Amino acid sequence: MESMTDPVRDAAACVAQALGITMAELTEIASTLSASDQPARSDGENLLLALGEIVRSEPSRYDLVDAAEAAKILGVSRSRLHLLAETKPDFPQQRYPHLAGKLWRRQDIDVFNRTWDRRVGRPPKTT
Repeated sequence: MESMTDPVRDAAACVAQALGITMAELTEIASTLSASDQPARSDGENLLLALGEIVRSEPSRYDLVDAAEAAKILGVSRSRLHLLAETKPDFPQQRYPHLAGKLWRRQDIDVFNRTWDRRVGRPPKTT
């Protein structure tokens, strides 16, 4: 694959990072796609098609949620979600910070929800 610095490659790199895919993995799949008998495509188009192939292979592994969806899954407000993310060491790591907010894997949020030791009410005041 030729070296490129364009918006499509940059976007593909951001999505790959969010999904936990290395650019080497993505480039390898894109190279395979470009070598197939399909019509000629740009390198950027091949990278985007490679992302699609990767996500189709294991859709649940790559299901990302934003703060609003994660808060809904946990049954908390968005501000409470951000507080949990900052204070709970076992809270899932964000997959990718983007301009509109953070992204997490749905599966990670579901696991946290099942194992989270919820305490009802406000914590006692410390003096």
